[in-house]
Amino acid sequence: MDNGVCVTEVASPALFTGPETAPLQVVRVRVRRTRPVGPLAVTVDGPGVRTPRPRLLRADTAEAYAGVDAAAELVSGAGVELASGDGVRAVEDVVEVSVAVDGSLGERLPVTARVRTPEGRELHAYEGELTVAEPGWTVRLVPHFHYDPMWWNTQAAYTALWDAPLRPGEAERGWEYTGVPAFTLVPLHLQQAHDDPDYRFVLSELDYLKPFWDTHPEHRAELRQLIAEGRVEIVGGTYNEPSTNLTSAETTVRSAVHGLGFHRGVLGAEPRTAWQLDVFGHDPAFPALMADAGLDSAVLARGPHHQWGPMMDTWGEALRPPTAMQLPAEYDWLGPDGRGLLLHYLPAHYSAGWFSHKAPDAEAAAEQLLALYELLRQGAATRNVLIPMGTDFSWPHPWGLDVQHTWNRRYTWPRLEHAGPRAHFAAVRAELAARGERPLPVTREMGPVYTGKDVTYADVKQAHRAAENLVQQAETFAALAHGLGLLEYPRDALDKSWRHLLHAAHHDAVTGTFSDQVYVDLLPTWREAYELADEVRESALGALTAQADTRGPGELAVTVFNPLSWTRTDLVRVDVDLAELGVDDPARLAVRDETGRTEPVHVVAVGEHARVEAVFLARAVPSLGHRTWWLTTDDTRPSGGWTPAAAPTYTVSNETFRIEADPARGGGLSSVTDLRTGRELLTEGEVDELVVQDEYTAHPFFEEGPWHLLPKGPGTGSSAAPAETCTVEHGPLGARITATGRTGPVRWTRTATLWNGLDRVELTTKVDEFTGSDQLLRLRVPADVPGALPVAETAAAAVGRGFAFPGTDTGTDHTRAPWTLDTPCLNWFALSAPLTFTLTTPDGTRAGVRAVGAGEIVLPDGGLRGYGRSAGSGAGPAGGAGGAAGAGGTDGEGRAGAPDPLRDLVTALVRRGVTSTPTRPAGPRWGDLAVDSSLPDFRIAVGGPEANSFTAAVLAAAGPEHAAATRARGSGVVWVPAERPLREVWQPGCDLTGVRDLPVAVLLGDDPEAALAALADTVDRDGRIEAALPAPGALLEAQPSAPGAPSESEPSAPSTQDADFEDRTVALLVRGTPGFAVDTRGRLHSNLMRSCTGRPSGAWMDPPRRTAPDGSSFQLQHWTHVFEHALVADTGDWRAAELVRKGREFNQPLTAHVAA
Repeated sequence: MDNGVCVTEVASPALFTGPETAPLQVVRVRVRRTRPVGPLAVTVDGPGVRTPRPRLLRADTAEAYAGVDAAAELVSGAGVELASGDGVRAVEDVVEVSVAVDGSLGERLPVTARVRTPEGRELHAYEGELTVAEPGWTVRLVPHFHYDPMWWNTQAAYTALWDAPLRPGEAERGWEYTGVPAFTLVPLHLQQAHDDPDYRFVLSELDYLKPFWDTHPEHRAELRQLIAEGRVEIVGGTYNEPSTNLTSAETTVRSAVHGLGFHRGVLGAEPRTAWQLDVFGHDPAFPALMADAGLDSAVLARGPHHQWGPMMDTWGEALRPPTAMQLPAEYDWLGPDGRGLLLHYLPAHYSAGWFSHKAPDAEAAAEQLLALYELLRQGAATRNVLIPMGTDFSWPHPWGLDVQHTWNRRYTWPRLEHAGPRAHFAAVRAELAARGERPLPVTREMGPVYTGKDVTYADVKQAHRAAENLVQQAETFAALAHGLGLLEYPRDALDKSWRHLLHAAHHDAVTGTFSDQVYVDLLPTWREAYELADEVRESALGALTAQADTRGPGELAVTVFNPLSWTRTDLVRVDVDLAELGVDDPARLAVRDETGRTEPVHVVAVGEHARVEAVFLARAVPSLGHRTWWLTTDDTRPSGGWTPAAAPTYTVSNETFRIEADPARGGGLSSVTDLRTGRELLTEGEVDELVVQDEYTAHPFFEEGPWHLLPKGPGTGSSAAPAETCTVEHGPLGARITATGRTGPVRWTRTATLWNGLDRVELTTKVDEFTGSDQLLRLRVPADVPGALPVAETAAAAVGRGFAFPGTDTGTDHTRAPWTLDTPCLNWFALSAPLTFTLTTPDGTRAGVRAVGAGEIVLPDGGLRGYGRSAGSGAGPAGGAGGAAGAGGTDGEGRAGAPDPLRDLVTALVRRGVTSTPTRPAGPRWGDLAVDSSLPDFRIAVGGPEANSFTAAVLAAAGPEHAAATRARGSGVVWVPAERPLREVWQPGCDLTGVRDLPVAVLLGDDPEAALAALADTVDRDGRIEAALPAPGALLEAQPSAPGAPSESEPSAPSTQDADFEDRTVALLVRGTPGFAVDTRGRLHSNLMRSCTGRPSGAWMDPPRRTAPDGSSFQLQHWTHVFEHALVADTGDWRAAELVRKGREFNQPLTAHVAA
């Protein structure tokens, strides 16, 4: 008989009621009724599950209300009316039944939900399942607003009151104005804090905070009081949210100096948390620099899992669980020196909690936040979840406090509280310390993210780097001059120059992802920073020169200054007044040193009024010092400019290199020979060239054109057509080959120069004309090194990088292959080896050398001391992504004085340039481009097959010979080759998570901690690792390809089975062009410039709209550009090749000061 009552669903969210000492888990029972019924009692029971007190559902008629315990009624009001399939009206209620549970965390227990009358008559029973949850969780809601001082609009607009009513006749404002400007936002949050003492919020960037402080003195006392009470937390510790992978380490340090100076010195706050919510990737040294500044934690949203994180593919999508994360949301983010910050990575991004602000009421908002909590706890390291309650320019959440108050009256766990990140990190540390554990130490790179930002508006990158270099020189020489009492320190000029650069280091400024109006607004920033620094440097050099002894064999003394901390030989440029020398022929110019040795000068240009720009080779200029030469005359006329070669040959040389160009292939270099070794550096059959690639205006799925690199395919190289002209010229100091031509919309002049006495091939590209749109221009140098991997200098380190896909079509499949994997560098990128494994056969014969650059360290099943929490089947700390976490802080000692061999190994590896990520054997592997921003190129498995299930799976897949030989060894490192070559499997959209996709170094030994410590010592001491092949001929199955290994998206090229790292390095030095890519064929690409018409390109807010002279958007870059590079090479790795010094020398030229 149908009694009109049925249960339609049973769910077990991670909610608890009752006392903290004996909490009861909540089971949600959905009860459906098709006719009015009296009060109902609902219970849930089963093995290990009982209901201490039935829940009552009130009657559907007023007459039946009697007897209901209102205090126990935790249901959703009077229910929801529905229409059943047969047209009968129905009412549904969700009844929350609190049950006592006896089961293991994550265990699924069968339960029966029963609905009875008050007299005990059963009306319906429903079989369901309860998942045992864990009490003790806390959810911290962190109100914030993200603030961009420039992006689609200027800083002036962002601080204006655009939320004021429209003036008569004023056009309707666009979607960009839906937020609230800073001068309104701060008072709104202050008002909320005044209204409710439970409200907490964070403030951060100087871009809005200082202007607000300066212009609103009436709020200063209130703000200071709230800071002192802990109700306002100042976060960030930097000037703004800087793009640290596009700037120098000095800029990052100054950002902290200025940011903390204001936060501490003016506001009276003590920031502890770096706040990098929206930054597009992060420099590897950032956590170490911030730790040195006194911070101990960080929060960021973009990094290891592309731009939107692991829970969605694009903005606004429904969230999925963070199960693809290999790491918990909290871990120790370490820099190259082993210092770092406890990181909270925001898997659902920095607006995760804000979406609930559109809920119709607090109850609906609470349900949305509960669903978000259920997802986020699966990736938490402890029983603490952080939910950011804000977005761009967001006001206080309308329901947040109501949700907190109602929630905490209703539930015991999880607790909800408004808080800042400091409380979250304190709770994480406390819980992990109580468990005797540590956070995982991680040096994995936080990117690449938004690869287009490394080349969009290329000229601003060049301007920023030039100004950075110059202001550092100015500071150096001004400090020396001031220390010698020669001038007052120019504090104001340098301070203003740095403030310009810090403002422009913002992740929406130096990245170039802004509108045209912002571009024009920011140009004076870089210009004045440069000009102020130039004035300071010249003043300091003048003062220093005046104190130098410049008496010598000549009328005019040229004192050459070296801004770097080692003695060096390089070119120096000087302006000469021929009339002052009494010389009418520039060819008679010469320079003489203090020994009387005379050398020629190269005359670059002869200007008006007998002024000449000249270049000479300044030898052995001391570290941070000077050396003087004297301009003189030489009747043998040794000097001069460039003169055409007499013979029709396209080959020139100096002491180090011989280069040859091919006019039939665009004048590109077809040969670069290292005369020290006789080795050819370029891949046979290829030439260096410019490549023009068509791009999508915006990505077909992600949109965001200026942020992404969006090539439609390989593009067209300048080698496809003969050069229009190709000339060889010689001068007194060297020789050069110059070619001109046109490739698509680019008319170009390319020059390759060899200077006598210098070990670099200088490559200058002048874009004489560019008329295109939605196109990318790259320089490509085919200079493969067998067995080598990409390596790049970052702000304060050099690290291995993965191969890239510069020729892919990024629009074909957004789920698998939209990523080119370009990355930024500081002064150089190379093909080299961060670290090598030397492989030997069982009889001790050397079998090969393998280079590695980024590794995944798979921990044993039972964990390690300090990292020993077993991975259970439940969520949060006992399972999911959080299962690998432990306790501790930035110093690596979760328990006082306890050794930490895992951290030691991770640090030893990154000191050699190898970034790494520790993971659980049963968890997801790192290496799937569908979710991961980067890829590893090898794995370390800690423990043999008995201790590590991943090791067992690798050996099982490799075959019985490998397994038997590995078991027989017992200790040491065993190398299990991958099934296929690295360059073969490294394809667009690849998934390298299979057990045989990458080579695996198995670390054997009965004591895993001792084995880790020994390996860390080996890496630190030797810079290489000895590894045994488990079986003779193991490498015959899988040989990484040699030069020219084909990429999926590019033509095939010859390959061999020789996989050894050839123990040499080839690099490109760059000057203000950070974006680069090295493909699997060993071709080095430097990204020169691009034009993109995607939003906000061309946007202009305040009329009249400005354009380039041809009427185009400034984003299209329709003007002349010059890009400077240098090709260098040497034996050994990047350290032996002294790339750090060479890169800095290329970017910090010698400076001359002329005096009588």
